[in-house]
Amino acid sequence: MSEAQKPNFVNLIDIDSAALNIEDAADQIITLKFAAKAEGLREPELVWVPNCFRLTPNLPQILKKSGMKAIVTGSAIQIENSPGTLNYLLWQGIDGTQIPIFFPEKSLKSIESSSQDFEGDVRKEMDALSVTIPVWVSETPFITNESQTSQQSPNTQRGNYHKENKFYNTLVLIGKDTLPDVSAAISSSVLEATDADWKNLLDSRLQTFALSINTRGVKRPVIVMNCHSFFANEAVVIGIKGDESPVAALGPQGELQPVQIVVDADGGRSALFVAKNVPMHGYAVWDLMATSIAPDLEDPVFTTKSSLENELLRVEFDYVTGLITSIFDKSLEREVLNAAVEVSANGKRKIVLKNTANQFEAVDRHHLKTTILELENIELLEDGPVRGALRFTRKFGNSRIVQTIRLTSASPRLDFLTEIDWKEKGHRLDVVFPLAINARRAAFEIPYGYSERPTFRNPGCSYFDDFIRCGWIDLSEGDYGAALLNDSKLSMKADGNSVRLTLNKPNESECSWHRFSYALLPHDGDLREGEILENTYSLKNPPRALAITGNQTGLMPLQQTFFELDNAGVFIESIHLAKADMALIVRLYEGHNTRGTVALSTIIPIKKAFLTDLLERELVEIPIFDGGILLPVLPFEIITVKFLL
Repeated sequence: MSEAQKPNFVNLIDIDSAALNIEDAADQIITLKFAAKAEGLREPELVWVPNCFRLTPNLPQILKKSGMKAIVTGSAIQIENSPGTLNYLLWQGIDGTQIPIFFPEKSLKSIESSSQDFEGDVRKEMDALSVTIPVWVSETPFITNESQTSQQSPNTQRGNYHKENKFYNTLVLIGKDTLPDVSAAISSSVLEATDADWKNLLDSRLQTFALSINTRGVKRPVIVMNCHSFFANEAVVIGIKGDESPVAALGPQGELQPVQIVVDADGGRSALFVAKNVPMHGYAVWDLMATSIAPDLEDPVFTTKSSLENELLRVEFDYVTGLITSIFDKSLEREVLNAAVEVSANGKRKIVLKNTANQFEAVDRHHLKTTILELENIELLEDGPVRGALRFTRKFGNSRIVQTIRLTSASPRLDFLTEIDWKEKGHRLDVVFPLAINARRAAFEIPYGYSERPTFRNPGCSYFDDFIRCGWIDLSEGDYGAALLNDSKLSMKADGNSVRLTLNKPNESECSWHRFSYALLPHDGDLREGEILENTYSLKNPPRALAITGNQTGLMPLQQTFFELDNAGVFIESIHLAKADMALIVRLYEGHNTRGTVALSTIIPIKKAFLTDLLERELVEIPIFDGGILLPVLPFEIITVKFLL
């Protein structure tokens, strides 16, 4: 086969797991496009995907905005309840973008050994398509055996996920010397790096940046960083010396928050407080030694070995099994769980196992379920008033589950910090929450948006059971709902009024120690009113607190926003240096399925602004006003902006 005849494909890596990050796709495509240009070849316009198992429904938009015209796959295109397969169809993503998918009769191996112009054949077929080509909306129409897809260990999944969310923002920080100094703070809250060297580097850069902050009058300055597109209100922890006993933290606007002293297993002491209203994509400096008088807390947390309670929620546990028997929403006076309990003649409660929450189920290869009930210990770790925490240690076979359940003041989110040492080969481990919610459809996260699917399955329906690469799943009735969130797991499911999170697959590689977090979030109204996306971002990448030296004559204020949005449905996903020139790239998306406008402003001096495609190629110049730009935004749209500095 001559060089001119070779298929000019872009091959997306690991796309079968639907773990597609915009930056990953853009990097792969732009690298191959540049390579083709350097070798005098035609620019690639087709994507070869060997396995199209459960692709993200936003992929058509991602590919179209990367200059790609079609997908060619080795997976059979099979429409549900329809005999046979198709050679092509139009795949329509959740935002309405359509892209053709072709299933060639030839395998990739035969393509490579063929002397025919296969890419030319695909292009001719594209040109010959009529308006009657079948359209498949949202999720991909491929029927593929899950066992054929690649499987990664839980720790690898978690590490890769955090790298995807954090690595690209760190490029701004690493490139600080060639950008205005204030840009160092853009990504400083991504200090929870998976690699210790990255963490140390980011800590060092943040300390250097903090020298520009004017901390005059601040006795014990602590900087709290927030890299999200909303004001953060989360508990933060900062290490303290043995002779320090702070009782309150004073914020930059004069707000006073109580401090709770936390002692770890090694005897180390930390100050815990809720950092209120930390600016979006910015920082706030708090003072741990501003006062010696402890303020009253309006919403304290009360903790016993069988309950956690704040002003919003009351959570009750069975002392024998450690299972949750009740989550009561105090603000609306309703039970969150479909958790009936039986009462015996002597008045003692008897748990109905199928209706308890945070129930662990070990499922073997024959789909037989075993509820894990053996509880070794319950420890009271944090006794309020800012946060309460209980630790539960469970045993199953040769495996162990250690879980810390937390409830924070003024928050309806119940967090589950989990460590599993899993040695049961051939068993999948799930956690289940039955909810007292009437929802016929579940909303579940996909990269840069969300999709919906029925919570039931009628006879003959072949919907996939699991939602893959899903950070949250929400069940809502008319005016109330609850969401299950997680920081790194891939597989979630809604079955009737129950939500299920798969904690590991029954692969040998997954029989190991791993750590992760998930949370249950009851909420008023729908997923927008419940701030599901905001809470998921906070669970995955919470604000970071760091003690700083500061500067009595610095020019930066005690709090600052570097990038600001005026639309609550739009989120900045990435801030990084441009790949081709000295510019700043801001990638944002609409996450609530709404349309309108969004004003994006920054304090970084900018000379020009351009709307670009995903490969950062300039499409149109955007007028700048007062250090910002105004953009129209469509439902689930991904927008890329380039700022020349």
